[in-house]
Amino acid sequence: GSTAVSIGSTFPVASPTFDTEVDDETSNPITLKPAPTNDPSTDPVAGTVTVSGTNVATFSVGDVSAAAGTQITVPITLSDGSDNLSASDAVQTIQSIVTYDPNALTIDSVSAGSLLTGGGQSWLVQSNTNYNSSGNTMVIGAVSTGGLSGNFSGEVFDLTFTVNATATGTTKVDVASSTTDGLKQTAVTLADSTNLTLNPAPTNDASDPVFGTVSIGLSVTSLQPTDTGFTVTFSGVIAPNVLHLYDTKANGLRPADVTLVGASVGAVSGSLVVDPSDESATFIATSGVLPADSYTVTLRSATDAFETPSGVLLTGSDGTPGDNYTKTFTVATPPAGTVTVSLPNFTRGPSQDVNVPANVTSGIPLTVSQAAGITSLTLDIHYNPTLLDITGATTSVSGASVTI
Repeated sequence: GSTAVSIGSTFPVASPTFDTEVDDETSNPITLKPAPTNDPSTDPVAGTVTVSGTNVATFSVGDVSAAAGTQITVPITLSDGSDNLSASDAVQTIQSIVTYDPNALTIDSVSAGSLLTGGGQSWLVQSNTNYNSSGNTMVIGAVSTGGLSGNFSGEVFDLTFTVNATATGTTKVDVASSTTDGLKQTAVTLADSTNLTLNPAPTNDASDPVFGTVSIGLSVTSLQPTDTGFTVTFSGVIAPNVLHLYDTKANGLRPADVTLVGASVGAVSGSLVVDPSDESATFIATSGVLPADSYTVTLRSATDAFETPSGVLLTGSDGTPGDNYTKTFTVATPPAGTVTVSLPNFTRGPSQDVNVPANVTSGIPLTVSQAAGITSLTLDIHYNPTLLDITGATTSVSGASVTI
């Protein structure tokens, strides 16, 4: 900054002695023009001293958004403010202590940022990405014989992470003040071995002001075709209450959040059953077993479609949050002689008997596609006992019996 230096009309100490004679022929006192005053803001006899160099540096960490299972780069930036460092006082050593959550991120590599690689500079960057046993601390150092001078600001380190497949929500990448053992410190050191003051100063606690946030979006971790559709698993919890497959008066007219389309058979109608964990869902075709074809699944990403309860949108197949997820799979023609066991779809209200069709009293029919040659059939039926009560079973096959 700047400050004023002025000559006052009086001194806070004993008045000095001036030679008040102009020459040998007169004894008139010296008149000062302009006359100094004691007010620094108006004193006309003043000069300006510019103070250069505040010896302050600032670390910052970039914010990144990504889907689970993808690779990201988190930049660490260094700025010197307005120090205007001379070549003899240049920054020659940079050391950063970086912490992160290994449950959310896996460090892949550390490289020099654009501030260190540009301008013909030569920096040696080294890192220990597994400094402590818990695997959440890395020490990154950079050394140069030339260094950074003048006014500078830019990326000094680029950290490449892989977001863990099961990670959700947000996680931090921090520049800490030191390692937990106290042997390594975050510092920016000049050629004369003095350190720049870091502002804000990194800390080792949860209130550390020097951090970046990685926002981890909702993503599909697997999509497994089934005989009657598919099961999709997500990296976190979805909000099932906003999902929409068909237009209704209550939900209005809008695109289906789940579609299954065959290249030959076209759109496939069905139901979406969300797992109680809200982390997976199964699409079941109304028509039963899917015929041989190439099918495309589309999951719509929107604030009224696939998102987390906190509003994080599903990440699309291209890795962009908010884009639709698509996946193609093929159903082959089953081998000759394949037997299919099936149960029908139905809808009933509370306390109603389930008979399919509704004009019979035999219950829910279980059928096989080819009964010839079958002498026994053993199977497991999975259902929700809080929604359906199975009280018994009968068979229409002459001479056969059934046990449940």
